[in-house]
Amino acid sequence: MTGWWLEGPPAKSAAAMPATFSHALSEVLMRQRNTRWRDQLQALPSGHYVVAVGALHLYGDNSLPSLLQPVNAKQ
Repeated sequence: MTGWWLEGPPAKSAAAMPATFSHALSEVLMRQRNTRWRDQLQALPSGHYVVAVGALHLYGDNSLPSLLQPVNAKQ
């Protein structure tokens, strides 16, 4: 599954995921947590690491993988 994700995460599809969290809860559980994880991961010494997260942290504009992309790659 990791190889599949690295080769090409799913493109945005027409099917929307149901809103299971309010905006405020989503903000705390997803965006703020992903931002803290990004900061902690970037502070680690150079090396190879394995990071396991729940599936919801892999999707969306504030996903952990998107936050870890270099600034130039996001444009």
